[in-house]
Amino acid sequence: LVATRGNRFMFFTLVIVVAVIFINGIFNKPDRAFIEHVPLSLSAFSFEENVYVSLCFDNPEKKFEKTPDSVINVEFQFLDANKMAVEKQSFTLNYEEKETFLRTTFHDYDIFYISADVSFRQSDQNLLCTVEKR
Repeated sequence: LVATRGNRFMFFTLVIVVAVIFINGIFNKPDRAFIEHVPLSLSAFSFEENVYVSLCFDNPEKKFEKTPDSVINVEFQFLDANKMAVEKQSFTLNYEEKETFLRTTFHDYDIFYISADVSFRQSDQNLLCTVEKR
């Protein structure tokens, strides 16, 4: 496998590519993101026949001035096993630079994923999480 110089080069290139993919898979979390320096996290669980969804807006990393466009628009999509949208819900929230939660429920046990499209000022972010069964 490493008998010639060309084989060694290909082997080490392959090892580096696999390592990069592995590290990216560990640290890339689709249920966490930042929008305008505000950390976001999306979580969902099902209990009995309802799916409970929570979107958390943490304290911002940087202080920013309050402007009239401190409105956050969120659209939740409830996805089935094939990641096809079953239902959509939209919300508008006024962000005040403190930890804020947006919670909603949906009555359907066959929801496997939740997608949240978040818009704040000129930034957009998409979050995806799996629904935990409880």
